[in-house]
Amino acid sequence: MPTSGTQRVYCSGVTALLTLLGLAVTGCIEVDQTLTLEPDGSGSLAVSYAVSEQTMRRIEGIHAASERIASDRKLSLERNPWMMLVFDPEALNQRLKQYANKGIYLDRFNASTANAQQNVSFKVSFDSIAEVASADFFASYGFSLIAGERNRMTLITGPWVSNRVTRITDLESPEALTLLRPLIGNFRFALTIRPPGRVLDTNAHRSTPVNAQWNYDASETPGAFFDFQETPIRLVFDGSRSKIPPIRQTRPAD
Repeated sequence: MPTSGTQRVYCSGVTALLTLLGLAVTGCIEVDQTLTLEPDGSGSLAVSYAVSEQTMRRIEGIHAASERIASDRKLSLERNPWMMLVFDPEALNQRLKQYANKGIYLDRFNASTANAQQNVSFKVSFDSIAEVASADFFASYGFSLIAGERNRMTLITGPWVSNRVTRITDLESPEALTLLRPLIGNFRFALTIRPPGRVLDTNAHRSTPVNAQWNYDASETPGAFFDFQETPIRLVFDGSRSKIPPIRQTRPAD
């Protein structure tokens, strides 16, 4: 609702793209994630990402451009709280440690800078996927594990943002378009899920009986950035060995 002549917006043009770039541990330009689930609901999540100094400068430029656009239109920007953590490894390290009270433990964390690029990798282990699903970095886009007939379990997440991000050709600001085009052109996101049972069905790009892989690479598919943010993750596996209870974690209302 507008307040005092200022409208609050969550996903619109540059603002939406900023939101996407700041998603949990998935919002950088080159990201690899591996989620492993055990039959008792425990598991691990390994993440690595790389951001070049040039990319960081461009994102700073996007921030400045979005602030100017918001000011001109009397808009109040809603920023994802993980936005700056992605670019501040020490702050991210400290934040991840705070989840220990939810049974989510930081096993390792490495950060380095080489060849004008920041590289970060970490791994968390967890006692219960249900607790992970309620943590803010999953709850921000919704997470469900649904029990079906014949011991079939369906894992669903996403889509990665609640409203479709405006495609770059639709952006009104030439300045924003110039800044964003190189970022989108270099975008790559890879996710591997290893469920506690045989993979039966999935919308993954590749799958084997033991895992499913999603790969969004703009160097191979020009629209990969938008396919990533518009596509939910779906994986059906054999749950005959699983003791994981059904999980219904919906996205908070916008």
